[in-house]
Amino acid sequence: MKKFRLFLFSQGILLFFSALFFPGFARPADFDGLSGANLCFRLEQMVVITNPGGEVKKIQGEIPVLSWQEPPYYQAVEKVSAVPAVHWHASGRWAEISSGPVPAGGRLEYRFTYLLTYKDGVMTDPPNCQAQPHEFRDMERYLQAEEGIEVGDPMLTAVVSRQVARLATPKEKARRLFAYVNEKLTYRVDFSRKASAVTALKSGWGRCEDFALLYVALCRTAGVPARVVYGFRLDRKELKPGQRIPLNNSHHAWVEVFLPGTGWIPVEPTFLAEQNGRKIVDYRSFGGFYSGDIHLFMAYNKGSITLKYYSAGEGKLEIAENYQLTLLDR
Repeated sequence: MKKFRLFLFSQGILLFFSALFFPGFARPADFDGLSGANLCFRLEQMVVITNPGGEVKKIQGEIPVLSWQEPPYYQAVEKVSAVPAVHWHASGRWAEISSGPVPAGGRLEYRFTYLLTYKDGVMTDPPNCQAQPHEFRDMERYLQAEEGIEVGDPMLTAVVSRQVARLATPKEKARRLFAYVNEKLTYRVDFSRKASAVTALKSGWGRCEDFALLYVALCRTAGVPARVVYGFRLDRKELKPGQRIPLNNSHHAWVEVFLPGTGWIPVEPTFLAEQNGRKIVDYRSFGGFYSGDIHLFMAYNKGSITLKYYSAGEGKLEIAENYQLTLLDR
């Protein structure tokens, strides 16, 4: 797909251009046929770039945005807008920005707004939930090693050999490895440690991203395509219609695995359940989410804001990013 420049002056113009260029706004297959309640959200992403020093002459960069062309089957992206105008990357995963001089003490603000419909309480493996033709062509990439997913590491290979050697189907393997990660790891947050599958396996603890990376690495080692999902996790009980809440403490990572004949299904390896004071594996977190356990999708890659700029003297840019969510009463 060729890149195109889109200027968003108003919501009306956005709808016009989305109809022409944004087939990704169509709801995922079978969305309306899924069980569960529809929840409507407005998600706002604010990026503030500040120049506390000398003059900056020119800025170019990329801002990761909600991947509106590839939402999971339980989330529909209805509208997207950006103020000021941006150049959308053809993939729908980044917004490319460009600015002229920014004086000392000056700032730039970019606001992205997403209107979303979310299917709450999806607890089944819906048929063909997201099996697009390009997914089959790209499936090999979801079996490969990448940063933090050390497929081929001897420790991971040994675990897979012990856990799933006698299991036949991808679903059986994925379920067993889900139980292994859920039982093996203890939840603990330490942002000074870089998230990694092998690190989590060695230590026996980690935050949500460690759970996700270890589970994906084990699935891929076992030949089951898997990918990490980045977004936000919230409790429905804490959301009131019309109330805007900050999300900077709600970042979360979970997983999707690909099952033949079914498609991509969500898996929440971080969900820890107890019964009578003892830790148990709750398989309802394999293939769906509890009603009220909101998982808002942002992207399948963990991106970061990148900037290139030309400065005179002490010019140096600082970046602040925050997210806010509003439950819409409609």
